[in-house]
Amino acid sequence: MPTTIVLTEPFLKTQCELGEGPLWDPRTQTLHFIDIFDPHLYHYEFNSGKLDVQEFPEPIGCLALRKGGGLACAAKRGFGVLEPQSRPTTIKYLNEPFKETELPYIRFNDGACDPNGVFWAGTLEYTTKEGKHFPGGLWKFDPRENAATVVDTRDITDSNAIGWSADHKTMFFVNSTVNLIYAYDYDVERGTASNRRIFVDGETIGLPKKVYGNPDGFCIDREGCIWSARWEGSRIVRLTPDGKGIDLEVHIPKAYNVTACCFGGPDMDKLFITTASCHANQYYDSVKNVANQEKYPLSGDVFMLDLGTLDKAVIDEHKGAPLYPDVANAEMVQSKESKKKVADFSKPKVKLGKGKLSAANSTDTSFKSRSIALPTQRIAVEKEHDLPTTRRNLALDQLLIQTKHYSAAVRKDSVLGLKELLVNYPHLLKVNLNVIVGATARNITDEDTIVRDVTYGLYSHIFSVLPEARNHRKLEFFALINI
Repeated sequence: MPTTIVLTEPFLKTQCELGEGPLWDPRTQTLHFIDIFDPHLYHYEFNSGKLDVQEFPEPIGCLALRKGGGLACAAKRGFGVLEPQSRPTTIKYLNEPFKETELPYIRFNDGACDPNGVFWAGTLEYTTKEGKHFPGGLWKFDPRENAATVVDTRDITDSNAIGWSADHKTMFFVNSTVNLIYAYDYDVERGTASNRRIFVDGETIGLPKKVYGNPDGFCIDREGCIWSARWEGSRIVRLTPDGKGIDLEVHIPKAYNVTACCFGGPDMDKLFITTASCHANQYYDSVKNVANQEKYPLSGDVFMLDLGTLDKAVIDEHKGAPLYPDVANAEMVQSKESKKKVADFSKPKVKLGKGKLSAANSTDTSFKSRSIALPTQRIAVEKEHDLPTTRRNLALDQLLIQTKHYSAAVRKDSVLGLKELLVNYPHLLKVNLNVIVGATARNITDEDTIVRDVTYGLYSHIFSVLPEARNHRKLEFFALINI
């Protein structure tokens, strides 16, 4: 029987709609992760406890570290980088492989970057109401040639985690809906994958979907074991190196959709785990999702398992293998003698011609950013209209983050405080409408009656001050109610 560890309290109470893509940067001791459905990018500074939150107008699917610092990503329209490091930051797309007619139905989901900077990411299967089918696919982007190509579309449903063995001779790839993890032979110098075969068949090794859900994101430890997050399974399972069994379960009983995990911390002995709200299960009706969220109220929060504190009689010492060997040592990254490239998108080699993008033609997508310190507490809104801008923004940031708190009392207080802040500083509404709606729209259907009532009051005020807010894409349901 595998060892079972139970996590009951979240590490970060983020209440993400679709929390995903945790990535540890050893140079800055920062945990990065994303919310795909409510497009935000989070940066948690491990030593200070500061959480920085950035809002984007379109979803980011996954992240990778850049050799010179900062992040690369696979997002809604293609592969790009987040730059500059000073604000405002943008998504600069380096390659957009999808046709305009495909964009409403296709996006990149999970992915990862190999040691030479080749970025691999997968797309999701989708069938329109008219019956048009878009298969899931495994893609790669090689910045050395600025070429994005689809490598595999054979029976791929929802593409998920991508990772490599310690010697980078094997690449692993998750095909979620069919409960499979594939292995490919990998040539790290050429950045090519071949000879696909099934490495893990969940149904045959005792991970049935009815109990363990589907495989989602994963990370790999120094012993070559895959730690597999289980969507609708409330757990992480540690697979044996041969993929034929499990020897450890990390059970999170109050979170339904466990989405991804990564190792981090100064000693690489912390396992960070992202989860998603039950409202992200778009194939269920809203009644079932509301009921599931009530049953699993911590769905959407971030958890941490500190392997360094566990009794060695319960579990052997497990640590994560550095995802990017050269990045694990900052001095090595800066060394001119280092031969390996690590997601080096800072100076992409661009060839002009059909299907190619020059740096000048790459697309910039801007975001709004917020910065808060955890743990958050309710901010008493000051009525003086000369409240400094930085303090107004901090009050707004903290109130917004608490509208997703698991405590109904905190959600109610934060919505009331938010309304009071907007009454006193109405200019904040237009500038921050997207982030305000993103944080509070779900509260209109909150299971707590008082939270619903105060949220109605908030939106009554918003519509009176800014009538065009009724047309916001996330507020379509207000057409059905009398506000």
